[in-house]
Amino acid sequence: MPTTPWKRCAGPDPIHTYVAFLTYLPLNRYRMIPRFLFYTVRVLVQLSKSNGLVGYSLRANLFENNFWTLSVWEDESALRNFAFKGFHKGVMKLLRNDMGPTRFIKWAVKGTDVPPSWEDAMQRF
Repeated sequence: MPTTPWKRCAGPDPIHTYVAFLTYLPLNRYRMIPRFLFYTVRVLVQLSKSNGLVGYSLRANLFENNFWTLSVWEDESALRNFAFKGFHKGVMKLLRNDMGPTRFIKWAVKGTDVPPSWEDAMQRF
């Protein structure tokens, strides 16, 4: 199961509390994987320009059509600004009929615990 290394976008303040966010994105069909990966590259471009992003990692289980994202944000406002604007907002509509039930899990994480581990995130899942 490939997992990307944590991409640090900002240095976390050890005394600050951040928003950790795990998404589960299951595709309905294998044939959707190339288009999903193409969209992922475009979303990563938007992500790289997002204010308030501390860091992120991606995980994929290609044999089961399951994808996850793990990210940390300065606050909920920064997370919403990314999720509901730009290409990301449009891609959510484009993929709606090609995905199974998605899940979103949000929790508070101290700066000393950034990046959160995938093990911790998946236990929350």
